[in-house]
Amino acid sequence: MHSVLGRPGAGCSTFLRTVANDHSSFDNVTGTLNYSGLSSQEIAKNYRGEVAYVPEEDDHFPTLTVRQTLEFALQAKTKKKYHDDIQRYLEIFARVFGISHVLESLVGNEYIRGVSGGERKRISIIESLATNSSVVAWDNSTRGLDAASALDYMRSLRILTDTCGKATIVSLYQVSDAVFALSDTILLIDEGRMIFQGPSSLAKPYFQSLGYKPQERQTIADFLASVTSVTERQFRKGWESRTPKGAEALEQTFRSSRYFQDLNVTIVEYEAGLKGSGVRSATPSMIENSEAFKQTVKASKSRYVPKKSSYTVSFAKQVSICTKRQVWQLLGNKSAMAIKFGSTIINALLIGSMFYDQPRTTDGAFSRGGFLFYSAILLGWIQLAELEEAVQGRNIISRQKRFAFVAPSAVSIARVFIDFVVVFIQTILYSTIAYFLAGMQFTVR
Repeated sequence: MHSVLGRPGAGCSTFLRTVANDHSSFDNVTGTLNYSGLSSQEIAKNYRGEVAYVPEEDDHFPTLTVRQTLEFALQAKTKKKYHDDIQRYLEIFARVFGISHVLESLVGNEYIRGVSGGERKRISIIESLATNSSVVAWDNSTRGLDAASALDYMRSLRILTDTCGKATIVSLYQVSDAVFALSDTILLIDEGRMIFQGPSSLAKPYFQSLGYKPQERQTIADFLASVTSVTERQFRKGWESRTPKGAEALEQTFRSSRYFQDLNVTIVEYEAGLKGSGVRSATPSMIENSEAFKQTVKASKSRYVPKKSSYTVSFAKQVSICTKRQVWQLLGNKSAMAIKFGSTIINALLIGSMFYDQPRTTDGAFSRGGFLFYSAILLGWIQLAELEEAVQGRNIISRQKRFAFVAPSAVSIARVFIDFVVVFIQTILYSTIAYFLAGMQFTVR
């Protein structure tokens, strides 16, 4: 369990996205990433959902209930033979994170009334846990939680890390000493530079040895963050001039310390372990664990999922659960549906009245052409109202693709299915009213 500390803008989020293999939008990435013998390219291609980056923002579909949001996540990561256990897991997660009382409430957003910000943060946490990823990078995931809830959450991550053998990387702000003590190692970043990395218990003594002084009743995390702040840092008496200051000086000091040497030794042992060398703790067990990991991931997939696919369920199943979610979204926003159908009826009455009872002779040929033109483009105009909803959901679809829940193409196909039904109903409503008002052909000839 690795904590990443730094002031806002220091580069913590960039670091988390990089180690979580979510750097496709970056201009350039130098160096290499290695996940127990698996390259970043192999992870992105075959095991994308096993390495997850959990962003700070809590974006969810606002017209879904909490239960529906979590049920979708669990269905996307559960084989068919275990589907009967989904509701039980959902209830357990809800009780553990204290959101059982809002399961039937809409998630909501700034426009639709829903759950509170803290409850929405818990939804994001549970959704992330549903991925069952081996490496998870949590970006400021305690934002919106009170001190007691944040401590309980970090304890849950600690238990999850120990019992399931996961690698957990957490970026936190305003960390209490109780939360700080749960981490094995820490990384302190300033201006994108590593100014300390090592066991969490050694961080405070290291900076004290450089001449920095913690304030009275200051937490360890706040003390470490204050080292990078010109206005907050304090020095021991007589050390003001010789204490290294600034990101570049602190980085150079750390690179010349024994902590950096220990870090390099750890890297050498790790690389030797991947090669099966006989260097100290380097054993072929790392390679064996990598093969066991591949077999475990393969066994967790449904029968009809390709071997090299990152997804747990088949594409047909993805389309099915996405279609169900689209229905949930429609039912969760009944007012929008009422407005859509109401506007269709009103427009049918207006256009039908404009071309009311046209002559059935050649005198009405031109007006009938106008009626057909307006009728052809009207429903297309009405559908433009859904453009905003499609754009707003892009971040959610992108995150769920990274989590290997569903493919974006499955979401698109599901939307086509639902739109076909909705537009068909709109067409029937419009045509039935406008056709006869305009005095079009009543009999078949």
